[in-house]
Amino acid sequence: MAQDADTKLGGPYRGFPDTRSSLLDAAAQPDGRISRDSLEAIVTAYWKPAYKHIRMKWRRPNEEAKDLVQGFFASFSATGVLARFDPTRGSFRNYLGTCLDHYVLKQHEFATREKRGGAVVIVDFEEAERELMTSPAA
Repeated sequence: MAQDADTKLGGPYRGFPDTRSSLLDAAAQPDGRISRDSLEAIVTAYWKPAYKHIRMKWRRPNEEAKDLVQGFFASFSATGVLARFDPTRGSFRNYLGTCLDHYVLKQHEFATREKRGGAVVIVDFEEAERELMTSPAA
């Protein structure tokens, strides 16, 4: 797939970088929260690969990909993503990619789900308008 100009800005997509274990160790807090400095370091290392991942894998437009990356990292600390990482089950970059995919999928589901009532027509205003058009003026 040819990259568009927005995706080319940061260079070719190479996936998520190797993770420095010292970064994860510094970020680990007993209560599951992430220190501000650690979160900033993680975002700095992973925002661009996350953006490119969304653009390439999910084929999202530039602005939507930006919003998704912002939302993902904004919720990163609050949702305990880092606290659930288990290095015995795989690499952090694979874990982060999986979490990002799950986030994008959930955002898509949220945006496209049917709202209350769905397609059920309770009040048919179009029918009332048709009746108005065919009835003599009162």
